[in-house]
Amino acid sequence: MMIFMSLKINVKRWYFLTVLFIIGMLTYEVENMVHTFTTNNFDAEVLQSNVPVLVEFWATWCGPCQRVAPILEDLAKDVLDAAKIGKLDVDEEYEVADELGIMSIPTLIVFKNGKVHQSTIGVQSKETLKKLLDL
Repeated sequence: MMIFMSLKINVKRWYFLTVLFIIGMLTYEVENMVHTFTTNNFDAEVLQSNVPVLVEFWATWCGPCQRVAPILEDLAKDVLDAAKIGKLDVDEEYEVADELGIMSIPTLIVFKNGKVHQSTIGVQSKETLKKLLDL
């Protein structure tokens, strides 16, 4: 009898841990739908992309940039594979920001076929960003 009770508890524990693992993986996947662009991956991930890429140029100390983050996460869930959504920290990756002449943040730029397609400055709605992406 004791063995069956122990087995029943272990099965419940295994089930509980499995559910937690799956929830954790789904959360990780959703949170990581917004790409992080760097000087090292900008060419491959943005300029050579087969889909439109929306890049937010931001900094950790920028209040409006913090307001853009949940909008980008929500947008990334909506567009899935139709576009790529990402961020580039202008303090950490200043070479790319300097090359593109980024003077204000947040600056949002849509790249298509390796070229700047459209851009805007400041906090924008998800609908406005979809229009920038032509989606």
